[in-house]
Amino acid sequence: MTVRLGINIVAAHNPNMGQALMYISGSLGEDFGGWVRNAVGSYGQYKAQSELTRFAAKNGLSLQELNLILALNSKIGLEVAGTTYNSESGTVEGFLSREKPGGIFGRASRYIGVLWDINDTLLNAQGLLDAVSLQVINSGHTGHLTGHSLGAWRVNNLVRQGFIESGTLLSLPGFAYPAAGTSGACATLDLICGTGAMTIFRPGTTSVESPSWWRWIYRNHTIGTVDGYGERWPG
Repeated sequence: MTVRLGINIVAAHNPNMGQALMYISGSLGEDFGGWVRNAVGSYGQYKAQSELTRFAAKNGLSLQELNLILALNSKIGLEVAGTTYNSESGTVEGFLSREKPGGIFGRASRYIGVLWDINDTLLNAQGLLDAVSLQVINSGHTGHLTGHSLGAWRVNNLVRQGFIESGTLLSLPGFAYPAAGTSGACATLDLICGTGAMTIFRPGTTSVESPSWWRWIYRNHTIGTVDGYGERWPG
């Protein structure tokens, strides 16, 4: 585990070396198909880092400095707005789902937490672990997890790097690619996961029916309104 966490630190400072090490670490023990799946995912993460490098440069920062800011801010978000990881159900949620029992913001934490959800999206796009993912590791959980939306991205990165054995990915955002050892679902009209059009290019992903052709952000994306997501969600 220490070695894998060290790889994340390397990736934050040296994208090329970090992506190579994450790819090798997460692919050990996989068959040829697993190596190919992880290679596609690593390429996507590399492209994300390239775009963020340009963004950072425009703002007078290096990618390393930007990632340090993002990592520290993610930790602040966990402390202030709470987590999306539920150890009892083995689930990790995404946007608008943070909870901080006893926190000063109460149920408003999920709305205030959007600021950190965006922050964590930038980390996950690069394959880097955010504070919620690190919380999973620190909890000692190494088995199966189910994630939705940004939570699916977190689970995907944890599987890809070998921190957990397997994952179910519900509405994995379209910029990510399913790691070897995962399966999932995407609703036919859910734009977050690329709709049914992208599902055919994602191994292990099942296309499930969308409830409506309108109000896609809500009805075609959430666990409570897409039957195919609800059926796969623990509890």
